Amino acid sequence: MAHNPKANAKIERVWAYVGTCLRLMTDKQYEHFNLFVPIMEFVYNTTMDSDTKTTPFEIENGMRARTPLDTYRQTTCNDAQSITEEGAHAIAASISAFREYMLQVKALEKVETAARLNSKGRKIAYKVGDHVSIYRPPSQLAAQKAGRKAKHMHWWIGPAKIIKSLSTNGTSFRIQYGDSIYERHVLNMNKWKGPVPNAPIDDSEGHGLRVGSIVAVRDNPYEDDHYHIAKVIATNDSMTTLWYACTKGSVLKQAVWKFLYRHKVNGVLKYQYRTSNNFNRDNRQFIAKLNTADLVSDPPYILQTGIRITNCSSGFKIDTRSTRSLKRTASFPYRHHVLNKSWTLPLGED
Repeated sequence: MAHNPKANAKIERVWAYVGTCLRLMTDKQYEHFNLFVPIMEFVYNTTMDSDTKTTPFEIENGMRARTPLDTYRQTTCNDAQSITEEGAHAIAASISAFREYMLQVKALEKVETAARLNSKGRKIAYKVGDHVSIYRPPSQLAAQKAGRKAKHMHWWIGPAKIIKSLSTNGTSFRIQYGDSIYERHVLNMNKWKGPVPNAPIDDSEGHGLRVGSIVAVRDNPYEDDHYHIAKVIATNDSMTTLWYACTKGSVLKQAVWKFLYRHKVNGVLKYQYRTSNNFNRDNRQFIAKLNTADLVSDPPYILQTGIRITNCSSGFKIDTRSTRSLKRTASFPYRHHVLNKSWTLPLGED
C-alpha cells in the first residue's frame, strides 16, 4: 500500500471539481449539499473528455449512460429482460476497446502538453481599460456570513476594470471592482473572456462602505467622543481610504465643511481648504488609510455611513435628515470636531 503520487493527483483533480460545484451552489443549496452529490457524480461521469471525446461512464461500462430524459422517454416493458451471453461479451469487448483508445489518446496528450509547456511562453499584456478577473481570497468574516468554508467560496472576482498602471513595465495595476479599489500584480490577474455586465455591487464583506459615501468617523473608538466627517475614496475587504473634511462651525446644522489638502510652500507643509492649481490635487488630499475590519468593528470607528450633504459656495453642509440621524445614533453622546478647538491639524507631518 505504498504511496502512489499518480493516484494522489487524480483524487486532487476530483476534489477540484467538487470544490467548483460547492462554490456554484447558492447558500440555501449549500446547507443541504448532500442532496446534490448524485447530480455532481452524474455530471462528472457523463461529461465528454476533451481528449478522448468520450465520457468516463462510457469508457468504464462500454455503453452510454442513461439520462433522466432517456428514462422519461422509455416505454413501459412488462416482461423483465436479462442480458444474454452474447450481449455480455459485446459489452466487455467494447469496454476493452474504449480503455485501449483512452490510454493511446492520453499518452499522446502527455507528449503534446510537455512540448507546449517547454516551448517559449507568451506574455499577456494588460492596459488601462481592460477587464480582468483578480485573485481575492474570502475573509473569515465573509465565510461566516455565508455559512461556508472559505475554500468553498469564490477566490477570483470579476469583471474588474484596470484604471491605472502602477509600474513602468506593465506588471502592477490599480483595478476597480464595483465600489472597491484593488492593486494587483499580473500574477494575480487573468484576462476577462466573457461578456462585461454592469459593475457589480461588491458587498461580500458586508461592511456597507461605498466609494463616494460620506461617513462620520472617530480617531479612537474607545476614548474619542468627537467624530470627523470624511469621504470614502477607496475601499475593499482589507483597506479603506478616507478623505477628511473640517469645519470651524460649532453648530452641526449650520456648519460649513471643506475637504482638506496638504502641500509644501518653500519647504514648509501647509494645509488649505480650497483647491489650487499649483499642486496635484489627487496626490495631496488629506487622507487616512485604515483597516476595513477595524472601521466596522465593535465598537466601530465609523459611527454612520451614507451621510447626505448639500453643496454651497464655500463648501458643503450636512442636510437636515442626516443631521437628525447623527444626533439620534445611540442617543449620540458625540459631537463633531471643530477645527482649532477639539481638533488641531497635525502640522509638520507629511
